[in-house]
Amino acid sequence: MIDWTDLDREAAREGSAILRAFRPRRSRRPQGVDRQEVKAENMKRDILKELKNA
Repeated sequence: MIDWTDLDREAAREGSAILRAFRPRRSRRPQGVDRQEVKAENMKRDILKELKNA
């Protein structure tokens, strides 16, 4: 008898890996970079963009 839950779990894992591969690089975060740091970088980038557009 095939255990469907295992297959589902495996398919979900494969699917998320595929989706992750197609996500834009900027949204992909290297492991070990903490969220606070990423948030600060994003804010800095947004502020610089605003200043450039002003």
